Amino acid sequence: LAVGYSGGAVSLAGALRKAGSPPDYIGVLIAHLGPYGLTAFGGYGQFLAPDGSKYTSLFVVAGITAPIGGPPAFFITGLGGGAGINRQLVLPANLDDFPNYPLVAAIDPHSTLASDPQHALDELSSAFPPERGNFWFAAGVSFTCFALVDVTAVVAVSVGDGFQVALLGLGRMALPTTYAPLVQ
Repeated sequence: LAVGYSGGAVSLAGALRKAGSPPDYIGVLIAHLGPYGLTAFGGYGQFLAPDGSKYTSLFVVAGITAPIGGPPAFFITGLGGGAGINRQLVLPANLDDFPNYPLVAAIDPHSTLASDPQHALDELSSAFPPERGNFWFAAGVSFTCFALVDVTAVVAVSVGDGFQVALLGLGRMALPTTYAPLVQ
């Protein structure tokens, strides 16, 4: 189930999918009102382990995009975070996939996930598959540096079979602006 609306400075997109047996529910909500945005992703399911026992798995990611403020060298434009219980954190294998990776897209003011909620659900399913004993959390920030470079940075920590710390970053520079670039 997916719905969307776009009119003027307002856009709203939401989707919910039930897949598999036992069912895995994954949902996304993306809202924008001018320069302000809210993104929320989530998933919940009960799964069978190889030994036949049941376990509950869930993840939640939320982010806001807005001109929050700060000095010109670090003007904050978005904040976000997320956590997963019994969910694996699959990092993008290709650098071209960074802009669409859910942890980055949740706080990226230039994200295009709202234009295709079905694709967003596919990204969530592959980025956070259920896996018993895996736990992760992430926090991120997007900012501009002197209004020339747009940066999105996310740090994620995953604990399961091992301990993994990941720093994901995406930087864009466009002249004269990212909204009307002549050079990028």
